[in-house]
Amino acid sequence: MIYELAFSVKTFHTPEVYKIVECTMNKSELIDAVSGDSGLTKTDTERVINSFIAVTQKALKKRDDVSIVGFGSFFVKDTAGRSGRDFKTGAPISIPPGKSVRFKAGKNLKDAVN
Repeated sequence: MIYELAFSVKTFHTPEVYKIVECTMNKSELIDAVSGDSGLTKTDTERVINSFIAVTQKALKKRDDVSIVGFGSFFVKDTAGRSGRDFKTGAPISIPPGKSVRFKAGKNLKDAVN
């Protein structure tokens, strides 16, 4: 969730200043929200969310995609090796290839956000 906090600084040469503060929902807030919406106890809801996380991690580790119709898909993408730069010394470094987890939003989720 993003909340906008608008404030103005009134000095002789300073224009109005607008600042955007980002707020994220953490795991305990998610458990509270799902528990309240579903009618399950917080303990049961926490078990369900922990199970979802564990099952998703196991599937992604085996390189399986996890798709929830209308919500989106989690998948693993290979990243190529590349050259980078050490910020402290400025010396070039080699970044090895790896894997990253990606999420692609489904149509219903995109429609709900827009």
